Amino acid sequence: MYVYKINYAIVHTLIIFFIINCQITLGQDFNISNEKLSDFYLGIENPIKAVAEEISCDNLILITDNGKISGGGCDYVIKPGHEGVAKLELYQLVKKDSILVGTSLFRVMRLPKPVARVANQRGGKIKKPVLQAQTTIIVILENFDINIFFAVKEYTVTILRNNVALYNEVVYDRLIPDSIKEKFSELSTGDVVVFSNIKAMWPDQKVDTLEIINLIIE
Repeated sequence: MYVYKINYAIVHTLIIFFIINCQITLGQDFNISNEKLSDFYLGIENPIKAVAEEISCDNLILITDNGKISGGGCDYVIKPGHEGVAKLELYQLVKKDSILVGTSLFRVMRLPKPVARVANQRGGKIKKPVLQAQTTIIVILENFDINIFFAVKEYTVTILRNNVALYNEVVYDRLIPDSIKEKFSELSTGDVVVFSNIKAMWPDQKVDTLEIINLIIE
């Protein structure tokens, strides 16, 4: 007799997919959608569009069990409070009462760690004039469809020649000061400029230390 084996990992994945992507309707056609991405992310405002068939936006209200929602009509933003799942419920306002139109569930995730760049590089070889022309360190989320401003709170610049440190300075800003630019003018081929201890602050005030940038002068 052949015994069927259940792949519980696949079953679990399908259940999670159903939970995250389902919309529970109570007879009224509606849609609650993330305007930018399929998931919600912590620490930022996620834009939402909520509409229902034959109901004016002025008569709709959206609530959640995870974080805070602001806005009104059909356009909202949500700032989730924790990872996991956010349940969004869309209500129709009828006089002094509210009627549930439908419910949607969204996955809530942490944003990927940002990366720092100088001259749009995370490392490698660089021409001396190109490095001298730089005015700031930039911090971005790579391959992500949301622009987020990260404040650079601190970084350290070290100049190495033949593995010996010639110069070291700590900066408490995203800008590259004139004192460091003057040292860049003294660089020779093969020198290594290291940007380390790069501390970037998220919109929610959380601070991350980012990966080191090693630039080798051509």
